[in-house]
Amino acid sequence: MKQEKPKEIIIHPHTFQKFMKYGKDFSNLVALYTFYIYHANHQKTNQPLATNNFVRNGLGWSLDKIKRIKRILKELGLIEVIRKGLKYYVRLPFIYTKKKIEKIIDSYKKEDKQEKEKSKEIKTTKEEEEKQEKEKKKPDPFVEYLVDSFIPKRRAIQIKNTVFSIEDIDKYQNKFNTLYLAKWLVHCERMGIRYNKGNLISWIKKMSSLFYIEQYKMVENSAGMNFKDLKPPKILVYQKYKGRSIKFEDGKIYKNLINVFYEYENNMKYYQFGEYYIKSRMCADKFFEKFEYHPLFDRVKSPIKRF
Repeated sequence: MKQEKPKEIIIHPHTFQKFMKYGKDFSNLVALYTFYIYHANHQKTNQPLATNNFVRNGLGWSLDKIKRIKRILKELGLIEVIRKGLKYYVRLPFIYTKKKIEKIIDSYKKEDKQEKEKSKEIKTTKEEEEKQEKEKKKPDPFVEYLVDSFIPKRRAIQIKNTVFSIEDIDKYQNKFNTLYLAKWLVHCERMGIRYNKGNLISWIKKMSSLFYIEQYKMVENSAGMNFKDLKPPKILVYQKYKGRSIKFEDGKIYKNLINVFYEYENNMKYYQFGEYYIKSRMCADKFFEKFEYHPLFDRVKSPIKRF
């Protein structure tokens, strides 16, 4: 036999407010009233058979306590005692019907869902505001470099705003090193070299066409020679290996060289193949002479794995 799912018990907030006026008996009133409602649902009527002895067995109360709490419920108009023959029934005039209970529960669920969504929106908005605030407080590396190079902060911010207000600047993102550009602009500021957005666009395009290591060398050489314009190296030692592949010491194959980074403190090069980086102090010629991979001359095709 399929067991019937217990029905929800709902008590109006106003009823709780009435119970609260009775101080220590608040919990007793809730317990007895809930007991009657439960058995009304169980017996599928608003007039359950619930004698004092039945309540005593159910709640474990004394008869005096049952009569006292029952009397309060009657005074509040929440129950009526009806006698039918030798049996006493408790009538509940304000008990909710099944349809009403379902309607109330649906409204609670709807309110709860709306509250959660609202809370989520507030949380998301707060997180976004906190993130934006942190971003504002976070030092800007571009401005920091200029200031550390003794460019007044107001002027440094002005330079940064000019650079990043260039139309379509986004398409050059990750193609040129902003700190190398800052290094070149420090040279221009110190030498009194006047420049405008047109010059900035020209320099960014030149840098974006080179690997990072060649950008660095171009800036170093141009500033070192006191040029008024960026002069790309005559021989691009690294650019000629763009798109090449290697088979490294561990036997793994790394395809498609897309960039080379330079760590000048340690004279270290980082060769980038897709999402993988190979660290070496060798220049490009020696590096590819030793590791270059020619798939036409290698019958074994090794899968690319994370290094």
